[in-house]
Amino acid sequence: MRLLSQALLLVTCALLAATCSPAKLMAAQGDNFVVWNWGSPDDLDANKLPHISPTDRIGDAGEDNGVKFRSSKAGIYQVSLTLPAFDFDADNYGAINHPFYVTIHFKDVSDKPTTVYAGKGGCGFYGAGYIGTFGGGNDGQWKDETLIIPRSMLRTPDGKTFELKFAETKSAFPIASMTLFSADSKLPGLKEKIAAAEKLRADRHAAKLKQLLPQFKNLGLPDPGPCPEYTPAEKERGFRVFFPPVSRQLFENSQPQQGELTDKLELYACPGQTVPVVIAVRSLKDMSQAKVSFSDLAQSGKPALTASKATLHWAVYSEQRIGSSWGKDYRVCPEQLMAGVSHEVKTDRLGIAYVALALPKDTAAGVYEGTVTVAADGGKSARVPIKLTVYPFKLEHPEHSTHGQFYYSEGCDLNPFEVRDMAEHGMDTVVAGVGAAAGKDGQPNAAPAHRALKLLKSQGYRAPIIDNMGGLVGLTKDEANRPKFDAVIAATLQAGKEEGFAEMGFFPVDEPHTPELIAKAKLACEWIKDVAGANTYITSNPNAVKVLNPILNYVCYNLSYLKDEATIKSMQPHQKLMFYCPSIDVNPERNRFVPGFYMAKINAFCSQYFAYMEFADDPFCDLDGPNRDWNVVYPSMDSVMHDSTLEWESMREGVYDYEYAYTLQSLAERARKAGKTAEADKAMKVLEEVLSAVDVDGNKAGGPAIGIEADTRLKDQKLDPKQVAQAKALAAASWYEQSRRKLAGAIIELKKALGE
Repeated sequence: MRLLSQALLLVTCALLAATCSPAKLMAAQGDNFVVWNWGSPDDLDANKLPHISPTDRIGDAGEDNGVKFRSSKAGIYQVSLTLPAFDFDADNYGAINHPFYVTIHFKDVSDKPTTVYAGKGGCGFYGAGYIGTFGGGNDGQWKDETLIIPRSMLRTPDGKTFELKFAETKSAFPIASMTLFSADSKLPGLKEKIAAAEKLRADRHAAKLKQLLPQFKNLGLPDPGPCPEYTPAEKERGFRVFFPPVSRQLFENSQPQQGELTDKLELYACPGQTVPVVIAVRSLKDMSQAKVSFSDLAQSGKPALTASKATLHWAVYSEQRIGSSWGKDYRVCPEQLMAGVSHEVKTDRLGIAYVALALPKDTAAGVYEGTVTVAADGGKSARVPIKLTVYPFKLEHPEHSTHGQFYYSEGCDLNPFEVRDMAEHGMDTVVAGVGAAAGKDGQPNAAPAHRALKLLKSQGYRAPIIDNMGGLVGLTKDEANRPKFDAVIAATLQAGKEEGFAEMGFFPVDEPHTPELIAKAKLACEWIKDVAGANTYITSNPNAVKVLNPILNYVCYNLSYLKDEATIKSMQPHQKLMFYCPSIDVNPERNRFVPGFYMAKINAFCSQYFAYMEFADDPFCDLDGPNRDWNVVYPSMDSVMHDSTLEWESMREGVYDYEYAYTLQSLAERARKAGKTAEADKAMKVLEEVLSAVDVDGNKAGGPAIGIEADTRLKDQKLDPKQVAQAKALAAASWYEQSRRKLAGAIIELKKALGE
């Protein structure tokens, strides 16, 4: 009966795909699964669902002992599989409502596995994200392998179809069927299939680590410092609670530092700000479940802040490369923040919970109070009062974009959830392929650019947006292509203006180091500058800048090239200083420092980083590629947006630090215009005092010993003891909060002086 019901479902779906509307097709698949038996001519018909494309990358149909199949082809880079969409939210950009799974029934006759990607749009493999591999055993057996598709790794962009991709198919092998289903499916044997998928992923991850770890060096854990004596109350309940800042680097053995072990949690923020709260749990005995909960935060006569509804996340530990991206050193570090109110906590591993408290923009100033409760096995709990002071002002921001992401999506195919997540973490620009394309008729096609730019505008992104237009550079080989090149640039600029981005930049060549690349960049920039209103952008190095200066508008230095104030001040009147650097260090403090007080210190126009990048193979294994995974987010089983990390949350804190500095500077300028010169001077002295601790040397941003325990790039440097002491003082959590408090106080005084 089970086989009969599946066969009937398949026939029904195939018939409906050819004759019915998408709505009727959806209704016919109310059980939230589809079985696709391969071997029919419909497999290759682009008008049918499901189908394979392009057809020249897939083999013939056949039969093996009564099993119908279709063969793959060997040496195929990728092939796309389009299936009917189901169990998704049509009102939320086609997000799937549950985790999905795909079972592949195949004959394992290859010694190389095939990689499977899921279509989500945005960064990744042609708009798709890695979900796993199948095959590679080369034992000639028919097998079922089920792969997990996290919620943030699949969506339907058109409300009709899902797309999967097979990639890196080294050898030809037969495929009999694919079954795509959601966790909400009525598919027979659902629990067994999901359990098999989870076991397969866990087993493969363990096997991969077993293979890779001997090739790497475990640096072990740094000295955590002294452990404060446990109080009778802590001993009685069996655990300790402390509150590190989100930008502090934590390890399994971390102990509370000064001010983190407190009887009252004090927080400060502006209306509209997101307040990060890290709750560290050090257990004296193993706890099967530690649970964290918040009460709402109340102020007499004012609407309560619904902290009780904030989503709690727990950090998951994993092996992470330390030092250079391609290095062979690693440590076990807290990484992915997974949703869940409770978590297992062991005596030998610090439990780390995280909550983001988002304050509405209209939050009234004043003091709000509540509690955070940490409960353990047996009903033992710790209740810590919370005092949140909301300042009587909102943070200000320049009119132009200040912080952005390298977001290498294909053909303007932005993922709305990734775009939203970046915006919520302070990003307001992208370096991405968002420009018009050269149409087949010779006329530029700007429709995809309009869609991408409209999405960015809806999420609060600002100009300038940078179009990563490397695909057009090939046209510069022939002067005859210049009209086509100019038309595409002009069409992109026009789309930008119509969607609210009056200024745009164009990025043709990345880090031109060699004379050949510099010459290529120069020619491309000359063509770009030939179009009225177009700005040129290069990820720069000093040698390239010397050549490109006359035609280079946005000078985006790698952070390592900002070695002194002369470089920082070397911009020409037609230029704007930008910089970029990775955001993937395992030390979250750098992610706060660089986009924050460091950027304010050097007065950069804008800066760009990396968060959503193509993963090097398995995103949950940092050791399996030629370099570490250039991402600070992870595929999520629980959310349509990727799971965060402390590094990613720290970046938002850095943007806020920058905005505190900018708000004070902006108010001081207004005060001077209003004749309040003395008040403006007094406020600027506060800002100068804060920024005086910042070393402008980009190689040492944050001081020469910042995170030295975890950064092997610094292990052989001879350090001045005084510099080390200064750097440790800078790295202390108290410096950031004290600096913000000073700036906030000066802002309030200026607003009083201005009558605001």
